[in-house]
Amino acid sequence: MTARRWSLIVLVVVLSVLASWPAIAMAAAAPTKMVMQQPTQLPVQESNPQSVMVIGATLTTADGKPVSNQKVELLMGTDILGKKWASVGTVLTDSAGSARTTFIVLKTGAYDFSAKFPGNDAYGASEAPVLKADFEAAPVEAHEELTLNRIGRWVPWTGLALGVAVWAVLIYVMAQVLILVPRAARRADRRG
Repeated sequence: MTARRWSLIVLVVVLSVLASWPAIAMAAAAPTKMVMQQPTQLPVQESNPQSVMVIGATLTTADGKPVSNQKVELLMGTDILGKKWASVGTVLTDSAGSARTTFIVLKTGAYDFSAKFPGNDAYGASEAPVLKADFEAAPVEAHEELTLNRIGRWVPWTGLALGVAVWAVLIYVMAQVLILVPRAARRADRRG
């Protein structure tokens, strides 16, 4: 065999090993298990009457030891343009392997949750089974009343200020065009 053929064979073998390296590295990673935590609803407060939910998942090794400091993506099922998963957030696991985040419940009903861990060199990828939970949103009147109270105080004054600013700019531009430009043109004619 010629040196050129040996070089080609070595190149093919090296490229094959490099292409399969991620799969080899993931095979050496410790298997993990992901479990969704039961969501909890925080108490509705008078100052902010929104229904806030806490969702989370626990990441452990196959033998049940917590896996800390790993990124877990928490997901919620949506029906927008067909059944899909929307990310609620990506959170680092704590020392107990728990990753938790909050979201605001906009409507009462059943929700689906899941979580994904993409894996890395040390730990294999895993996905939590779907957890179904029913939530009740805060009454709409509470949201509307709070919003109107907050907005109602400053909207009229902001609108008035914007209107005055627009008219002031318009008057300034008109003065420039109608008074100052013709005056400057007359002066230039006298000099010329």
